[in-house]
Amino acid sequence: MSAALYPTRLWWCASSGRGIARHEGVEVQLHHRPPVMLPLGPLAELEYLPGLGVQYVQPRTGARQDLLPHQAQECLTYLRAVALAARTAADVGAALLRSEDGDR
Repeated sequence: MSAALYPTRLWWCASSGRGIARHEGVEVQLHHRPPVMLPLGPLAELEYLPGLGVQYVQPRTGARQDLLPHQAQECLTYLRAVALAARTAADVGAALLRSEDGDR
């Protein structure tokens, strides 16, 4: 099944320099490594796709490893923050448009 069908995903690929943060109906294209699991150092790849049971990280100089529970929780916390920030920005933008329409 396609990963696009699942509402929660955090994916990062260093070789392509891109990723996806998707949660609660919000999807953000990433162009920089997400600020999760920083103690691991540079990452080659990160995949957090709980709907499919796929959760792993690959440090740039190491082997792929399953996410530990606290690492998966860190990914989910980050995704919740991204979704909240995006919704807040959309609400502020909508309020600004309404105020501009009222100024006419």
